[in-house]
Amino acid sequence: MTAGVVGAEAAPPAGAQDGGATLAQAVGLLNVLVGLMLVAAILFFVGGFIGWITRLGLTGREQGLQFMSWGVSILFVLVIGLGLIRFVQFHTQLVLMLLALALVALAAYVAIQIARSSGEAEETKR
Repeated sequence: MTAGVVGAEAAPPAGAQDGGATLAQAVGLLNVLVGLMLVAAILFFVGGFIGWITRLGLTGREQGLQFMSWGVSILFVLVIGLGLIRFVQFHTQLVLMLLALALVALAAYVAIQIARSSGEAEETKR
């Protein structure tokens, strides 16, 4: 009889399983996107480099340089994005606090702009 009670307590709630599956799916999707961005960056850079080497005309070389710059740009965005994700993962409370402060500042800015526009409207009526 005690084995049945222990088994019933060990089962996680239904909501916890759904949340875990959703997080795992989000991480899996992120990994796929990171892989696609990495492949795109490498293909753009290598294709641009090959185009730069094989073409003798000035316009062809400029196009190769443009492809290489796109590859480096994609790689830069990938590294910055991964850095931001890691920062959010390890400093969640700080990020939430900064977001809350930004929302409060935005609300204060909107309130000030509304007050100014209503004050200007009253002055024009006089």
